[in-house]
Amino acid sequence: MKGIKDIQTTVQNVNIKIDPVVKGAAEGVLSGMGLNMSAYIGMCLRQVAQDRKVPFTQSVDPDFWIAESKVGEAKTYIESGAFSAAFDLYLRMIDEFIDSRGKASLSAYADRDSDIPRFITLQLAEAEAKTDLSSVSNIISSGEALAVKARSVGELFMADAKDDEAGGEGGKRFCDAYAEGVESAAKKASETAAEALESEASLRSVIDCEPSNLTTEEKASVLDYIISTVLDVASEHPSNLSMRFIGSGGQPELAHVFDALKAMEDYREWLSKADERLQKNKDEIARMEEASHQHLLDLIRAQNGVPGTQNITQVMPKPEKNLSPDEMIEQAEAFKKIMQILNNENED
Repeated sequence: MKGIKDIQTTVQNVNIKIDPVVKGAAEGVLSGMGLNMSAYIGMCLRQVAQDRKVPFTQSVDPDFWIAESKVGEAKTYIESGAFSAAFDLYLRMIDEFIDSRGKASLSAYADRDSDIPRFITLQLAEAEAKTDLSSVSNIISSGEALAVKARSVGELFMADAKDDEAGGEGGKRFCDAYAEGVESAAKKASETAAEALESEASLRSVIDCEPSNLTTEEKASVLDYIISTVLDVASEHPSNLSMRFIGSGGQPELAHVFDALKAMEDYREWLSKADERLQKNKDEIARMEEASHQHLLDLIRAQNGVPGTQNITQVMPKPEKNLSPDEMIEQAEAFKKIMQILNNENED
């Protein structure tokens, strides 16, 4: 009728309240089907009106919703840029820590006044090889742990070097210098984490307090939580996470997440083989020592079993730094006795 509004053609807006976890999970599925929330709700209401019943059977899976809650949180960290900022910072901290740790070792070695005993170098190498740097917190704490280890090695060596007090003091000084270096590396890592939380907007956007109110440990924990939340979801619920980014244009960010997950898995696999790598190094050292020893015996044999300064110096690294000619001859005499035994010249 003229003058009467046709209410049949008027589109009406409906406001509904829905849990954000449910909304996010549903939108991810609908996006993969080429639908949006508005279209789906319209379809459901049409079906309810037409069939006079709810077009699905209600079921509850608590584990599913717990997982979806984690997926939603991970999506927030990814889209805000917080994950990318935190993980890139973590990688930079690893590089800086390893570089500083290496410089600490070189500096301690440069300041030595005698050769560093193999006992010390092997102990510190083993400690470094087994250091777990898989989190920001671990990077910071590992410097302190290595410093404690180095000082304990120095004290132990000092106690065992009673007959060589000067050598014992030298080994202890080396360990103390190394300890100070790795402590400095840990302090630098703490400062790097603190500066990032203060200056990086994407990180500040996902924490509920002022970064300056957090302790060093809490700042590291915040970064670790962001990283671990995203990587755990990517590992345990990869399809659920991927579904949230269909049609959103966030594929590059999602690819970065899975690249980071692969890198972390590779690192943990590498770390798990520390003992195997250390044993191979020890075996190689033993092989080289045996080869050097055999070479010396061959040199002595070539001179009819007569040891001397010349053939000793061919196999001893920089002997002039540690042994006088008389001491080298004394050591050579010991090898001469070995040769006599090998040549059946000594019944004992």
